[in-house]
Amino acid sequence: MKRNPQAEVTKSALATVVAVVMIGLTWMVYRWTQPETPNAFVKVGQAFFESFETSQIAQMELAAVDKAGKPLSFTVRRTNGLWTIPSHYDYPAEAAERLSRTATELIGLERHRLASSEKGAQVQLGTLDPTSDEGKTDPESAGKLLRFTDINGDPVFHLIIGKQVEQKDSAADSLLGLEQPPERMYYVRVPAEKESYVAKLDLDVSTKFSDWIETDLLELTAADMRQLKVDNSRLEARQVIGNQGAEVRRVRVPGEELVLEKTEDFAEWKIPDLDVEQEAMNSEAVNLLVNTIEGVELIGVRPRYKFHGQSVTDSNFDFQFPAEVANDVPAQQAIVNDLQDDLMTRGFGLARDPVGDQIKLVSEHGELRTTTKDGLVYTLYFGSQIVGSDEAIEIGAADPKPQPAVEDANPEGDEAKPEDANAEPAAKNPVPADQSTARFLLVRVAHHPELMSDRPVAPTEPQRMILPEGVGEPANDPTSPPQDSAGEQTDQAEGSATTDEKTETGEKTDDGEKTDDGEKTDDGSFQSSADEPLAVNFVSFSRQDETPPVQEQTPPVQEQTPPVQEQTPPVQEQTPPITEQTSPPVTQDPVTIDPLGLVAPPQMKLTKEDMQKALDAEFEKQKRAFESQKARYELDVIEFATRTGRAAEKAKRLSERFANWYYVVPSSDLDRLRLTRAEVVKPKPAGAANPDGLPEGFPPGFQLPEGFQLPPSRLPD
Repeated sequence: MKRNPQAEVTKSALATVVAVVMIGLTWMVYRWTQPETPNAFVKVGQAFFESFETSQIAQMELAAVDKAGKPLSFTVRRTNGLWTIPSHYDYPAEAAERLSRTATELIGLERHRLASSEKGAQVQLGTLDPTSDEGKTDPESAGKLLRFTDINGDPVFHLIIGKQVEQKDSAADSLLGLEQPPERMYYVRVPAEKESYVAKLDLDVSTKFSDWIETDLLELTAADMRQLKVDNSRLEARQVIGNQGAEVRRVRVPGEELVLEKTEDFAEWKIPDLDVEQEAMNSEAVNLLVNTIEGVELIGVRPRYKFHGQSVTDSNFDFQFPAEVANDVPAQQAIVNDLQDDLMTRGFGLARDPVGDQIKLVSEHGELRTTTKDGLVYTLYFGSQIVGSDEAIEIGAADPKPQPAVEDANPEGDEAKPEDANAEPAAKNPVPADQSTARFLLVRVAHHPELMSDRPVAPTEPQRMILPEGVGEPANDPTSPPQDSAGEQTDQAEGSATTDEKTETGEKTDDGEKTDDGEKTDDGSFQSSADEPLAVNFVSFSRQDETPPVQEQTPPVQEQTPPVQEQTPPVQEQTPPITEQTSPPVTQDPVTIDPLGLVAPPQMKLTKEDMQKALDAEFEKQKRAFESQKARYELDVIEFATRTGRAAEKAKRLSERFANWYYVVPSSDLDRLRLTRAEVVKPKPAGAANPDGLPEGFPPGFQLPEGFQLPPSRLPD
């Protein structure tokens, strides 16, 4: 049978078409049945939000829940260019760099990898929304919600930060011994999405008030302090009898005052009336006091009383009434009453000082004053104690109004017995285990330039020294033997007197010659006259050509030596007997140095011109030293003026901050500041020269071996 070529071509074409259709259908079925790539994987490596500017941020909100499921929130808001904390009475957020660092860390934050796209995995990853019902019922699985908004309230950035990713310790380089620190990775989630990612975060998101403020309240160091005054007085409520009958008044109970002083940065603290023979400073107690002041830590705040949003007292508690009540005395009295009530609820009060008739701030728990080397005077007033939770202590959510216990009636009404002045009223209710204690604190600071230490002292300019008339010149008395310019007698006066005659100021020497003070030198010359005041500063030496007369008189002197030794022993000590020598006796005279440092060699005599030159040289030396001291003094004056300006600026800045707030600090800190003299002074051990009971000369802390005893001292008492 003959095949039809046309039919064969048709069959081949049909087979090809069927094959193409089948391939197409297969591809379509494959595409229809192939799962799509999850959008969550597509986002890996992308930023959570587009880049934003920190200037866009007007508010930052933090939300979380505690272990009991109680919502926690913290907000920082920018108002008029100043960051404040609305939940804490708009207290300034002084840790602005923390906010800036937080915002910078979140700019361009990328999704490192996908952790889970299932909603159920949020429990294990800790990315539940803390503001949702699930987050409140399961606080262990709730994260921290961080939200930035702009001035219109629109979100700029919002993210839930969950648990930190557990990572294995990186292996150390066996060759170099180096180890890379692990990166801080967290599970994070956008609130509107269900997927949780892993992201690299190097920030600590905190809802604690103390993490967003400057907790170093005083900005004071122990080295800067120069004086401490502790006033242990207190206020007590006393029932007194007045004109209107029995009433309760708060009276001031005097207490012991303690004063500590030091002169340098690291000098030891002393009390003015310390008996160094019997007492020693208790350095441990003093250091605890000083370190407590240096480290006063702020944990909460309360706003002080204001009238229509305006303070009625300045930082020194001087009244500054608003203009609308400037001439309204009843309104002013009402403001003062309201201020007094506000102070008394915190443990403070205003009283009139009977000495200066001035309004004085008094406190329930005493006060402390410290002065620095820059003239800054801090005054700390210790108020009432409060008990409550951390939130209550921070913002006063359940602020109590503590009142001191009412004591028995005091007929005099104004003073209490001094013997119980330092006794703290016993707590009637013990503090629960889940609560804390704190105390109110008021702070004042002022700058007193007159109290600044290390003041520069101007050097004294030296004066040129001139020899007085007659010094170095021959005497003009005609009755006295002629002398040369060095004060020596001529040869005519030699041997003219006997040993029994007296000189004008003393006895004559063996050879009949006399010196100005009654004694003659070995070579027969004389020292300067006693009536010439500056001549004692210079020594005259005999000339070599005057030596022969002395040699000729040597034998008689030797014969008279024994009686001279018997009659005048001091002469023997000062001028040994002259013996026969091959060289002139004058060469045995010692070289004498004058007070100005000029060494005159033997056989040389200083003239008046030489004396004046020595004085001029000394003056030039002192003048050069003065110029150097003057230059240093001018630099010290500039530095002192700079210190004064910085101190005044610091006092102003701190005063503006302190003037508006009651501060809350740990109660234990302020309780440690109420020290008495008996606590900072201890008896000195008998026979000890230092607080460790060791003999004089041993360093503090030195320990002698057991059983070792020092021999008794041989030094005189």
